[in-house]
Amino acid sequence: METYRLTSKVVHDGKEFFIQTVNDGDMGTVSSSIHINGKLSEMARYPHPREISPEEVLSLVKLKHGEKKQEIEALLAAFATTVNGGSAQSMVHLGIAFYYKGFDEEAAELFQDASKNDAEDHQAPYYLSMCEIRLGHSESAIKNAKIASDRRPTWADYHNNLGEAYLSAGECGKAASEFEEAVRINMYYADAWFNLGLTLITNAILQKESRLFANVISHASDSINRAVLIYPDYQNLALDEGLAALKESQFERSLKLLLSVRDMKRDRARKEFAPYYMRFVMMGGMVTEEILGERIGYLQSQIRKNPTYVDLHIDLANCLFERSRLFWQEGIEELRQTSLMNPALIKAQLALDAAESEYDSLCATLSKISHKG
Repeated sequence: METYRLTSKVVHDGKEFFIQTVNDGDMGTVSSSIHINGKLSEMARYPHPREISPEEVLSLVKLKHGEKKQEIEALLAAFATTVNGGSAQSMVHLGIAFYYKGFDEEAAELFQDASKNDAEDHQAPYYLSMCEIRLGHSESAIKNAKIASDRRPTWADYHNNLGEAYLSAGECGKAASEFEEAVRINMYYADAWFNLGLTLITNAILQKESRLFANVISHASDSINRAVLIYPDYQNLALDEGLAALKESQFERSLKLLLSVRDMKRDRARKEFAPYYMRFVMMGGMVTEEILGERIGYLQSQIRKNPTYVDLHIDLANCLFERSRLFWQEGIEELRQTSLMNPALIKAQLALDAAESEYDSLCATLSKISHKG
């Protein structure tokens, strides 16, 4: 089958976003990739039937390429609007979309601005720390991860993230303490168990913390295996080879293989989350009952698979509250229409006044929850 290839460039703030979409006849797929200044940021593959015609393949290439280009343009347009708007909540929400798309520098800027605009927010420093880890800024990652953890000391996710920040800086002792705290809070936290195993292996290589030397092979293997028991999708060939290398005291080989396992899991999560955050961006900030319904259903399905992920529960709570607000708003509109049709109906007007007053309080509460919750 003939190969079709489309490319586009979007330049923003001195950066070049290069989009390429191409079909693979042997694999039966169409792939779209995004490079930022030459570095691969995202790759998405779309399978198609083998018996598809060349015309249909070309149409699919054009469709997927157009969607990717539109995504980039929408994100960059939303970035400018949100930065100028000054809403910390909007900055965090858009920052998460950028984070899952792999636009770490833009995401970091949004989270930094959000932190300045809302000194009590905990999500902004949490996500900022994750961006800084990926950007290789260990000192800033630790600083922001600690801010988030201090603001929510009982959240296992935040301790796990602080542990990853410490680990990125080679501070194995502090990293291990944070991962241990995360599993103390939630003993079924697979990511923290896996990270604890990685920390023990890293420390065996760096030879930094003596307390972590004892029975390192058995303790690291136990931590990794606990993670796999809780989250079986960790299991793959690289995991088996990594554990085998660990058993033979081949620490560097083991660490490299097990890090690839963690990266694969994260890449799957990123691909799952990115489209849902993008949906809100593409709607230009207009949240509808239909979109909320889809988002709620998706989050509920993810919570069934990952019941210990705090972020999922937070997002679900916000969506449920937002849907309630929309229903309340619709009820007010019905009362308003009733009063317009029959101004003499005193009960309707009284109900409308009371509902509008409660609605203002509801909006204030939801804003507080969204910012501080």
